Amino acid sequence: MKLNRILPLLLLLGLISIAAPSAFGQVKGYGFGPKIGLYLDQGRFMVGALGEFPVAANIFFEPGAEMIFGIPNTTRLVADLNARYTFLVKGASIEPFVLAGLAGRIDIYSAASQSFTDTGFRLNLGAGVTVNPRSLLQPWGGIKIFFLDDTGTDLALQGGVNFYF
Repeated sequence: MKLNRILPLLLLLGLISIAAPSAFGQVKGYGFGPKIGLYLDQGRFMVGALGEFPVAANIFFEPGAEMIFGIPNTTRLVADLNARYTFLVKGASIEPFVLAGLAGRIDIYSAASQSFTDTGFRLNLGAGVTVNPRSLLQPWGGIKIFFLDDTGTDLALQGGVNFYF
């Protein structure tokens, strides 16, 4: 094929790949926002933040960080690296999602006037919904369970707001 035939085809393919997600009315760009939650094991409150980076029309890389409160003499920090799959529902004001990923945990605690640390790794699984997926401000809520940590398995109810740029 000649270049004058290939170039328009490549341009059309690029335009389709960019426009396909907008057929569902999705917001494009990166999202950042705060999150709060409650770990149901012993009622531990959590605050944190997450980012949302699109990989495909319905797949996102979603790193996050959390600080968990309510553990005596301990500061617990968690960093998540999740992949999220969103079910695109044309015309709906909510979109369900599932997520899975790995996380690292560090506990910084004090005993006998000394500071110690304990680390662990987790496997996260979760699901939830995003509200009004066509807005630049999107509230979301969900549930997350983690496994493989020596502190046990726990279930967290969480939610937040993402701001898109």
